[in-house]
Amino acid sequence: MKRTMKFGALALLLAGGCVDSSFEKTAEPAASLSTPKAQSQALGTVTTSDGTGWARTGNMASAHLQQIAIRLQDGRVLAAGGYSQSAELYDPATGTWSPTGDAPASYRNATATLLPSGKVLVAGGNDLGISASLFDPASGTWTATGAMVSPRYYHTATLLKDGRVLVAGGSDGEYGGNVLGSAELYDPATGTWTAVAASSVARTQHTATLLASGKVLLAGGQGTVGLLNSAELYDPATGAWTAVGNLGTARSRHTATLLNNGQVLVTGGAADGEPSTRAELFDPATQTWSATSPMSNPRRLHTATLLGNGRVLVSGGYDDATGIQTAAELYDPVRGVWDAMPAMAVPRFQHTATLLSNGRVLVSGGISNSEQDSAEVFSAAQVKVVLDEGTGWQLINVSGANTDEVAPYDAELYVVGDEAGISNVPVSDAVRQHMADLSETKTTVFFLNKKVLDELRISEQQGAPTPYLQSIMEPMEPSLMGGDKCPDKVGRASKTFNFYKPLNLEKKLDEGLNGTLATKGDIEAEASAEVEVLKIREPFLFFGCVTAGFDLNHLKLEAHGALSYGATLEGTVTYDNAWQFPIVRPTLGVIAIPVGPVVIPIDVSLPITAGIDVKASTTGRISYDAKKSVSLDYTATCTFDGCESTTNFSSPPPSSPPVVASIQGRIEPSVWVQAAVRAGIFDAAYAQVGLRPYLDGDLWGYTGADCGDADGDGVQEFVQGGYFDLNWRLNVTAEVSALVFGTKEWPAIFSTGKQHIAFANLVTSVPGGWTPFDPILEGSATTGQYDNTVYSIRMRPCFPFPKDNEKAALIEERDNTINYRLEWDDGASEEFTGARFDEVFNKRHTWVTAGTRKPRITLLSDGHGRNYGTSYTRNITVTAQPGPTPHPEYNREVLLQGRLDALEDDAPDVRKTLWISDVAHLNPDSPTASFFYSMCVEDEVRAEVTVKLTLLNDNVTVKSEAAGKLFEEESCDNNSLEGEDSTEAISARDGNGQLHLYVRTTELFSTDDMTLDLTVTNNQAP
Repeated sequence: MKRTMKFGALALLLAGGCVDSSFEKTAEPAASLSTPKAQSQALGTVTTSDGTGWARTGNMASAHLQQIAIRLQDGRVLAAGGYSQSAELYDPATGTWSPTGDAPASYRNATATLLPSGKVLVAGGNDLGISASLFDPASGTWTATGAMVSPRYYHTATLLKDGRVLVAGGSDGEYGGNVLGSAELYDPATGTWTAVAASSVARTQHTATLLASGKVLLAGGQGTVGLLNSAELYDPATGAWTAVGNLGTARSRHTATLLNNGQVLVTGGAADGEPSTRAELFDPATQTWSATSPMSNPRRLHTATLLGNGRVLVSGGYDDATGIQTAAELYDPVRGVWDAMPAMAVPRFQHTATLLSNGRVLVSGGISNSEQDSAEVFSAAQVKVVLDEGTGWQLINVSGANTDEVAPYDAELYVVGDEAGISNVPVSDAVRQHMADLSETKTTVFFLNKKVLDELRISEQQGAPTPYLQSIMEPMEPSLMGGDKCPDKVGRASKTFNFYKPLNLEKKLDEGLNGTLATKGDIEAEASAEVEVLKIREPFLFFGCVTAGFDLNHLKLEAHGALSYGATLEGTVTYDNAWQFPIVRPTLGVIAIPVGPVVIPIDVSLPITAGIDVKASTTGRISYDAKKSVSLDYTATCTFDGCESTTNFSSPPPSSPPVVASIQGRIEPSVWVQAAVRAGIFDAAYAQVGLRPYLDGDLWGYTGADCGDADGDGVQEFVQGGYFDLNWRLNVTAEVSALVFGTKEWPAIFSTGKQHIAFANLVTSVPGGWTPFDPILEGSATTGQYDNTVYSIRMRPCFPFPKDNEKAALIEERDNTINYRLEWDDGASEEFTGARFDEVFNKRHTWVTAGTRKPRITLLSDGHGRNYGTSYTRNITVTAQPGPTPHPEYNREVLLQGRLDALEDDAPDVRKTLWISDVAHLNPDSPTASFFYSMCVEDEVRAEVTVKLTLLNDNVTVKSEAAGKLFEEESCDNNSLEGEDSTEAISARDGNGQLHLYVRTTELFSTDDMTLDLTVTNNQAP
């Protein structure tokens, strides 16, 4: 597709004028089914990739209701306590838990701190008098360390920058007890505790946060007489506490998270009657609190985890109004808002959330109304938020926190779609013109880094690059005659995936099909996905070049694999409808693409969908079970203008399914499953290529007397019949989409066309009736002996298969050929093919014996591969009469035209041709003729052919027979026979037949041969 932009209008727009910004473009390709349309999304709309959300992982060996959990230096996670002395280790690589040494006590509401040595300090939270112990991951054992000054529950423990641990507050009893204001320091070097100054307010169930300054912020909690809104700072350098501004809301059992900007986010845990959705920020610079956006769900005893990209994940918790929660949400410190995330599988509170080394979050244990030994992992692969939009463009925020394939990222991008977006997006004139130049001959979707564009604007205003721009600037390239010193550059990235996925679905259907659809099978393949982009590079004065974004050029996909697909369909169908069901959409991985200084992962997923399309002209019942396997390899390349594909496939013979059906009318169910590889940035822009195998069923039934007059007596016979025809086809589909212009779909960039599986004739003819598959033999019911009578042959008009391959999107729709055999009941017979089911053949015949004859016409098969074997036999009365003077038609002039070729295999090869043109005259008195042809090549190879012509009993049909022999020796008169063969053909009245022979020498190292190609034409003699 090519388009032309009205650059005069664009120039006027850039100059600040007003113009009708209409555009010209050619029509979309005919193969594209959809009409592209921009898909507007409300500002603030959150979209998560298929890899974002929760996934169940291995269960723990036992439930840990109020456990401690902490990530070790080797990446494993230690979980211990919770009304149990058992301890377990979680391995993120395998997703499994394994036991380790039992803890010395049943820890509840204790604290766990990872020390610089790699050991874990567990303090307080037990009633055995064991105030602190150390876990050694190297040995999996626990050892006692120095006792705390005071026993504690619900306290806090904070690792200071010098390696010591500050423990503050809490209560001296698990249920009740005194609220503590005391604090103490643990020194790992000596294994001892030292009391320090008490905080100004006694508190328990509070939070403690290590600030960038090294000071510790205590906030909120339960005091001696109620919830607290106070906060204070501990300074390790002086050992003193200092009061800071009060919280806006008194709270306990809340969370506090140090953000990357140095502020502290506090969430949930408000007093009774106060909304537990409230969140606020502490600013260390001013030592004051300010409100930020509230959470979507009220909660306390929840978790808050800082992700690698600076966002905060809040999960679970409890609230009197909602009970135990599964809800999760992400806080964006830049926007100051919460974005809803997929919910956990298990509701829980007082659980733990541990940031794994791969950027994911492990949630485990806690109190739940189900599966208290369960664990699940949150993955923030990609989150997209719509921030702003206009005609043809959107401003989106994209972020991700996983670290196993790309670094955590958080960026604001302009998504600009083609001419309308280029004209309206709020960017500089230079960038706008740059995009316009690239969009002249193709559909474009640009991703531009807003921060880079903002820094360019600021730098232009001040005449010098900002520090940020300097950090990402690249040198200009040498250029002659004022050429482009910052040319755009093509970037490619690819990845290979091995995947296996079942294609199983069972679905109850309604709205037109009252029954059940079940699909089965699997796909196993190796796929290589390549993403190609054009990096958009902008110059800044003479300082250098910066990459501002990219244009998504194409997705190329290569796949090699095997597909096994089957379906069972059972139900009652009443009218046309279509169903589509997503099965699964796993993420295969990501392909990293730089957008300026930020690397954005292109998400590659495997959406698998099942569907059924039904055409129905009546109500009928159908039940069948079929399966088909195919191996294939293909390469497809997609742009926003279309897709191209090269595909090879092979397939073993399918099984024929048993069929149970009843019908009066026609039902055509097409059951399909699609497995597609999709690459893109959510729905902002993506391309996908899919494999869609179909099982095309065709159930048809007919009962009535309006389907032809087989014998020509003026009365149409009663016809009753039904069949089930099952075919398979494989389509390679393609789809491209962008929010700024919509979706384009190509249902078949390649198609195998219909391939035959099975054909079942469900209804046999009734006495006195016929089936729709019985051919018609029209003509007189009586004829005289020796009369040459004409009969017309064709299929009945209700024959249901006029076309072959009508579901092949890329194969020309063809008329279905029909193969017949005609037997005259006197030894004469012939087979012939009709180009269409309704093509009429006029066949003449003469019976030379009086009596009743039973000629039979048989429908053998059709061009699609259906085998019928259905026949129509009628009675013809042949009355006796004197033998006539030979009819003029009995005098046949038979022409033989063609060639005999022979090859003598030598250096060089020598081939010789004998051209044949002979005439024979046959009649009842002289019904045979013979011709002999001989030819020698290089006095070594001799080719001989004998052709015999015979006039058959009907005195108009000629049978021709050819016998060939190949001799080879040192002379042409040799009798060393090297090979022979024979063939025959029938030439009907005023028709022709073909004689073809090929004989090759049987010697091991010789390729001497002979070929006969002869046309025998049977005409009436003049």
